[in-house]
This record gives sequence, C-alpha cells and structure tokens, in this order.
Amino acid sequence: MAYLKRYSAPRAHVRRVLWRKLGRCLAHHGGDRDEVSLWIEDTLDQAVSAGLINDERYVHDKVRSYLRRGASSLAIAQKLYAKGISRDQVYRALDVLKEEG
Repeated sequence: MAYLKRYSAPRAHVRRVLWRKLGRCLAHHGGDRDEVSLWIEDTLDQAVSAGLINDERYVHDKVRSYLRRGASSLAIAQKLYAKGISRDQVYRALDVLKEEG
C-alpha cells in the first residue's frame, strides 16, 4: 500500500501485480487460490475506499500527460488499455480534456 500512497495505478494493474507476487508464493508454499483471490479483492476494495486507487483520476492524469507529449488518441487508448483501462474510460477522459481546453 505504500506504493499506492506515492504513485497512481489503476485497479486492474494492481490486481495483476498482486497476483504475480502472490502466485509465486502459492507456487512455492502452496495454499488456496480462492482464498488468495478473496484477499486480493478485499485489499483492492480497501484501497479504493481509502482513496489510494481511483481509476477515473488515474485515467484523467495519464490522458492529460500523454496529450501534452503529443500522443494521438489511439496511442493513448492502447497504452492505457495495456494497464487494464477500458477504451470507453479513455475516450471519456479525452472528451473532457478537449472540452476543458
């Protein structure tokens, strides 16, 4: 959670990171994948409730950053899709930022 206090990350990306790390632990020590899955989802819910994970804020900030660098809408959507963000979220953020100006 300390990472999330310093850096913004979408829920789907944090889920993948947790599964990667905990998957190694399961492979080495054994355990119940269903129990780990529940633990991960509970942890993600707590992080969202605490404001550590906010997909909308993440998308807005990233889209703004990529636009400043001159990236195309398609390139932005592809980069964020790789992080687990839907194209709809990306295009909504693009529309909002274009309206702002």
